[in-house]
Amino acid sequence: MILIDTDTLSLTRRPGRSPKAERWMAAQDQDELFLCVVTIGEVEKGIAQQRNVHPDFARALRDWLTRTEDQFINRIWDFDRAAARIWGGLVVRAGNTNPDTMIAAIALSRGAMVATGNPRHFIPLGVRVVDPFA
Repeated sequence: MILIDTDTLSLTRRPGRSPKAERWMAAQDQDELFLCVVTIGEVEKGIAQQRNVHPDFARALRDWLTRTEDQFINRIWDFDRAAARIWGGLVVRAGNTNPDTMIAAIALSRGAMVATGNPRHFIPLGVRVVDPFA
C-alpha cells in the first residue's frame, strides 16, 4: 500500500509536467495507491488561495480535485483515532505540526509507505518512502 503525498499528486496533475512521476504512477497497481484527507485539504487550501487571484485556475483545480476524488473514491484514508495517537508522538519528534506529520501518521497507522519527492519530511518520522521523482 502506498499513500500518495500532496507533492506527488500535484505534480502529476498536468501531463508532461513530471514525466518520471507520471511513469511511476502508471506502473503501479492502482488498487495499491491511496490518498488521504490531509492531501485533499492541502489541495483545497490551494484552491482557496487562487480563488480571488486566478479564478479560472481555481476552477480548473476544483474540477481536477473532483475527478481525482472520484478516481480514488474507495481509496481515501481518513485521519482517524489510530492516526491521531501516532500523530501526537510524531509532533513531539518532529517539533512541528505541519500537514506532513498527519500524512506520516496516517501511513504509519496503516502500514503504508509514502510516495513523495520530499523523503526528508518522512524518513525521520519512521515512514518508509518511495520517491517517484528519483
